[in-house]
Amino acid sequence: MKPIDLSINGETVTVDTDSLLVINDVGGDMDVVAAQMGYWATLHASAERERVQADAYYRQWRAESGKALLDEDPKLAEWKVKQLIEENKTFKTLKSALSEAVRNVTIAKGLYDALKTKANMLQSKGAMMRAELDATSMSTSSEARRTGKRSTESLNAGVRGTFSKSDVKKKNKKTTKA
Repeated sequence: MKPIDLSINGETVTVDTDSLLVINDVGGDMDVVAAQMGYWATLHASAERERVQADAYYRQWRAESGKALLDEDPKLAEWKVKQLIEENKTFKTLKSALSEAVRNVTIAKGLYDALKTKANMLQSKGAMMRAELDATSMSTSSEARRTGKRSTESLNAGVRGTFSKSDVKKKNKKTTKA
């Protein structure tokens, strides 16, 4: 994907989503994902503030322009006032600024949400890696202090028991009837 340029809060940010959102190494990615989320949450808030300011400026200009037109000719129809305002070059400039502000809000929020998803995926990936290590009786530095490792057979039995409790109840009922 092509990098995205955003200008928010007087700062231009170029985002390469391919490198920002890719999960390579659980450890390295987990080290930075919280900071990235904080950064994009801050940019999202700034972009939202700029959107509100651009909208307020546009509305104020539009109201002042409409009032000036009606002061000149109080009998102008509403559609004519709207047309005269929208043909003004300032209208297009202000609407473009508002459009850019909305775009920045949408992108910053989307990137924050994507990083939130990335954090959840990293958490799941880390849990799966720990489960695999536990099942093979290997240990990580955080598990080295733990004693009494369970065997693969007991882990498998626990998993089977979790997913087939209803089957076990059915088997027990058949056994008691016989």
